Amino acid sequence: MKKLIAVIMALVPAFVACAGYVVNLSVPADKDGAMAYLYVSDDAPLDSALICDFKAVFKGNIGLPCQAMIVVDDARIASFYLENDTIDVAVTIEEIPGGVRTDWDVKGGVLNAAKRSLVDKTRKLSESYKWSSSDTERAEIASRYTELLYQTMEANADNAFGASIAIQLKKPREYFEANPAIMSLETVRTYLAGLEARERLQPGNVFSDFSVEYEGKSHRLKDIVGKGDYVLLDFWASWCGPCIKSMDHLKELYAKYNDRNFRILGVTVGDKPENSIAAINRMSLPWEIWISDGGDEASKTYMVESIPYTVLFAPDGTILLNNAPLSELETHIAEIFDNK
Repeated sequence: MKKLIAVIMALVPAFVACAGYVVNLSVPADKDGAMAYLYVSDDAPLDSALICDFKAVFKGNIGLPCQAMIVVDDARIASFYLENDTIDVAVTIEEIPGGVRTDWDVKGGVLNAAKRSLVDKTRKLSESYKWSSSDTERAEIASRYTELLYQTMEANADNAFGASIAIQLKKPREYFEANPAIMSLETVRTYLAGLEARERLQPGNVFSDFSVEYEGKSHRLKDIVGKGDYVLLDFWASWCGPCIKSMDHLKELYAKYNDRNFRILGVTVGDKPENSIAAINRMSLPWEIWISDGGDEASKTYMVESIPYTVLFAPDGTILLNNAPLSELETHIAEIFDNK
């Protein structure tokens, strides 16, 4: 008996070492022969596999279950929770007017099952909401939806699925710090870094510096802001209709106040330099504009997610307004100078 126990115990480490995840991917025929990549972060793929006979298999071991995605031909074709279990991912790709629609079905894993359950429940609530006949009924359904999210979040407070719901609900830093098991997740770290950045960009805080380079020339925000002028920083692009539409308003502000320590500084975002230059000349924009050669340090520094995006700085470099509506911006600037 002792000898048998010893043999069994000797096998345990080998069994534990082999425990891990197996992701079975199935894809449409047109993806056959392509490479599939498994990502758990934006840095580099965790694994890769050749698609053969419309299938690919990823095997490995993951410490903390986390969000993952599969990329084929530089496009995400599926996302799911990667955990040490057998997970089947079936992808369908359908051509639709104007492009393609990619869907995927995931089976296997505790977190994927929890997500599927939540999706099923919320889908039923959405259907009930759509067919409800009164405001009271719709309000009650909306309340049930919110309650379901919070209940699911608390039931999964120590894992990646619960963390994703907490991020969706924009929970404060204290929530995540109270659940240390999820603090190492990349999605949580990215979210908390975003919270810190947004706090840093609140009115009353000192400006954050950045640099823009084009054709070997470098510009820094600190050389303009905090030097005694009110500065309006305007992120824009030649392809952005609302940006172009706002230029007439900015021209009026510039013409009215530029001789009263007011400056406008434009920074292009996601635009081809030649298109930016053409737009500047076409609209005869009179203020300084920095053209980016493709870098996005400026837009990342100010968490620019859509344009136009403006930031108004006081003469000492503190932020007065951050991404305020154009009407509010015009009113605030008028109050500054017209009350002097």
